[in-house]
Amino acid sequence: MTPPQPLKSVMAGTIKPQQLVAHQFALDETRKAYDSFDDAGRQHALKIILSNAPDGMA
Repeated sequence: MTPPQPLKSVMAGTIKPQQLVAHQFALDETRKAYDSFDDAGRQHALKIILSNAPDGMA
């Protein structure tokens, strides 16, 4: 079984996932995260990370 193409690209270093993350939020900011993603066009929210770290940094 081989990994799908996006995973292969990440593993090869062609795609850097951290460059796709537009916003990071702590879990207690889930509503704010969904609001940002809901308004992705204006917020430039390509990908959002929810983290259990207090400052939202994964």
